[in-house]
Amino acid sequence: MSNFSSTDYNIEIENEEKSNNKILLHLDIDYFFAQVEILKQPELKGKPVIIGHERARENKRGVVLTCNYPAREFGIHSGQPMRDALMKCPDATIIGSNYSEYREYSNTIMKILREFNTPMRKASIDEAYLDITSLAKNYEEAENLAIKIKEDIMEKTQLTVSIGIGPTLKIAKMGSDYKKPDGISVFAPDNLDSLFDGLALKKIPGIGKKTAERLSQMGYVTCDQLRVMKYEEIVRVLGKSGKYYYEVLQGKSTNSILPRGPRKSISNSKTFHGSPGDVNRSLEIFDKLFEESYTILLNEKFKTKTIGVRIRYNGFETITRAVSIAHYVDDKDVLYDKAKELILPYLSDRRGIRLLGVGFYNLKSLEKDQLKLEDFYQESDYVNSYELLDEFISEKSDNKKTEVVKMKDLSDFD
Repeated sequence: MSNFSSTDYNIEIENEEKSNNKILLHLDIDYFFAQVEILKQPELKGKPVIIGHERARENKRGVVLTCNYPAREFGIHSGQPMRDALMKCPDATIIGSNYSEYREYSNTIMKILREFNTPMRKASIDEAYLDITSLAKNYEEAENLAIKIKEDIMEKTQLTVSIGIGPTLKIAKMGSDYKKPDGISVFAPDNLDSLFDGLALKKIPGIGKKTAERLSQMGYVTCDQLRVMKYEEIVRVLGKSGKYYYEVLQGKSTNSILPRGPRKSISNSKTFHGSPGDVNRSLEIFDKLFEESYTILLNEKFKTKTIGVRIRYNGFETITRAVSIAHYVDDKDVLYDKAKELILPYLSDRRGIRLLGVGFYNLKSLEKDQLKLEDFYQESDYVNSYELLDEFISEKSDNKKTEVVKMKDLSDFD
């Protein structure tokens, strides 16, 4: 085992010296939310399952959060409006999301990866990177390690995952998508042709639908078309983005995972379609979001000085509010009362609520907490309840106007 600590690591995005000496692994949990739900209802295995708004069949609202592979065969995909998904597959089973449960499964899998005691980075709730250079002498050993990881995850969670292994983070990520679901793909530096030959350019991480369409109009559809080009040629044709494509396709992109900086915030949000004036339902959702955020605050041993809330109405106007407290606190009642005080005036809006969020900012680790002299000399328990910049920024999104209230303490609310 390596001597690295078991902390999470950031993916290094600076232009560092890069080499092909690293062996990196990317793990992606297959159709994660849907797979968890099918574990609870085995009779759904092999049938199309959609995770989304549980009342979508009645009100045709919401979007697809994820779906299993039988549903994808009908053309259903994440982010698709539920009404479109149900037109493609009217008999699909719709299940509402259960984030707290998904998070428990995710934490179990991430714990398995951290036990290897080597640089690791959780990229999202269902994917992570692991630097296995110190654990595998070659790509054959790396594949055996991947098999062991999949077996451990299956034993502890009954979930399947897909794993990609390569010399860079991008190639490892592309590898995990190569044989989904429940696959392992290994691409050594001298075997990248087997990955890129005939592979659609849209499979490169970071290339969206519009970029792929633009490249197609220029005559570039597959990775091997760009891979044969020299650096100067690809930059001349594609401009600044040419450098990115060249490095990814030549296996020279980022391959470093560095220690993560301290957490700056904890937040949770939920998109839904609230009926105008349905304050009780909005409060129920808000309470659940608060509980999820507060649980993380306790589990990760933080105190906070700033509580923030976010409300987005039907029509997409977004309002964000915050309150700052003089002392760092972790008292649940104090935090909940201030959060509810912030959110309550906005719950009865006639437009109906599309999104609610609650978060904690200005965090302080309890493990480093020491009393300071100024802690005993505060003029009041609370300071300036609304530390806001009265500044509204209008921005266009899908031809709809979004009003964002920017705040001093919550500019990074997500």
